[in-house]
Amino acid sequence: MPSAYPRHAGFSASPIAAGQRSQLVRSGRIAIPVRVAGRGTISAFGQAEIGGSIVRTANAAAQAASGAGKVVLTLRLTSAARKALASGGSFLMYVAVRCSCNPTAQQFALPLGPQG
Repeated sequence: MPSAYPRHAGFSASPIAAGQRSQLVRSGRIAIPVRVAGRGTISAFGQAEIGGSIVRTANAAAQAASGAGKVVLTLRLTSAARKALASGGSFLMYVAVRCSCNPTAQQFALPLGPQG
């Protein structure tokens, strides 16, 4: 049976759907389920170019996994991202999900704006 989670050594984050992008624009936060193969600390952040500068646009508090299973991160937009969206702007946010069990991050590109 195929998994809904992309394969990434040691951990895999669920893909972020269009409905979740709309929810992120509306409410400023979404939940990202992450499956882990063992112990580790999971974290996530987002960056985008706003006003000609690359800025941090989202953060998720790190969560510890004591063993194999699922961890849910809550990704929250920063005030700079919320201001850009409130003024009718749009941007492409790059989200990186990291696990201490793996030196590489899983990355997503999320277009955010008035249309979701």
